[in-house]
Amino acid sequence: MANVIELQNKNNVIPFPGNTRETPKDEEEVFQRVDNIKHLHIQEVLSAMVPIIFNQMATAGFDFIDDEETGEVNNVKDGAFLVEALRSIMLKHYGIEHPIQTLAENLFNHDENSGVLLLKHDVISAMFEVQQEKS
Repeated sequence: MANVIELQNKNNVIPFPGNTRETPKDEEEVFQRVDNIKHLHIQEVLSAMVPIIFNQMATAGFDFIDDEETGEVNNVKDGAFLVEALRSIMLKHYGIEHPIQTLAENLFNHDENSGVLLLKHDVISAMFEVQQEKS
């Protein structure tokens, strides 16, 4: 009987694991955590989108593997540029800067007459000069 009385007097509630997250110390840390969540969201979206985009390109005949026999890939930088351009668009949505945003601003002119974005001629000339130097 003594055992029964002992059990009734003890607290038999199992404590739920405590909150393991630390409370932000200041406003800056709150904003940093929000930015981290934005970056995580963008990375998750890219992880879902990029394989679909590249698979669709491969289906249309634009595979990133140049040599089917050796598996040699020469378009990795082009693919990485595409991924970073997508990342840049999403970051801009959140008001976060990315270097490709500046590149895009400097790469295109808006033609007032047609309303079309055109590559700047001096950029095109510079690209052709680099290509000629490589030849």
